Amino acid sequence: MHNRLRRARLLAGFATAKAAIARFGWKPSTYRAHENGQNSFRPAEAFIYARAFKVSPTWLLVGDYGEHAMHEDAPTTDDVSAHDPHGDATHFAVTGSCATREDQFDLTVDADTLTDVAHSGDIVRFSPLTEHAVLSDGAIVAIEQPTPYGVDLCIRRVFFRDGLTLFTPNNVAQAKPLPHARIAGAATWLLRRLAN
Repeated sequence: MHNRLRRARLLAGFATAKAAIARFGWKPSTYRAHENGQNSFRPAEAFIYARAFKVSPTWLLVGDYGEHAMHEDAPTTDDVSAHDPHGDATHFAVTGSCATREDQFDLTVDADTLTDVAHSGDIVRFSPLTEHAVLSDGAIVAIEQPTPYGVDLCIRRVFFRDGLTLFTPNNVAQAKPLPHARIAGAATWLLRRLAN
């Protein structure tokens, strides 16, 4: 993990840890401990480093995708199998979804969402739907729902019944219509939180 972080820094053009710390405003002792292997880093930190160094956070954390993962976005289902050998990342295919990297966004799983496939703290990446995208029953989506305080963005499963679009955190029996909800994107991959 720390060797990949150091390599990502070098490939991003920062000759020293000090240069990267100065550029991104990170706490020096924390970053140095991550890069020298004194402390491991978590998915949230991997996303910060990955964005800064323009690499895949999955590659920083687990490295299973090798050179192919040295790019800004996560591996796609065309690049790797549906489950990696260690179970650290799961990839979801969405027919016709071809969003650009800049359009993708991440949400963190909370305690009562996706209990059948994810744990609290796991991170799901979403891609906006293209006009030709097809969602199947049970697809994992991000929905925007208006609230009195603005718009809430949350993870749900989507089901289609009798002309209605129904949403639920988990179980189809609990699915219900959300009249003002809008599907903001479909899940393309899940990054599992590493155990402590």
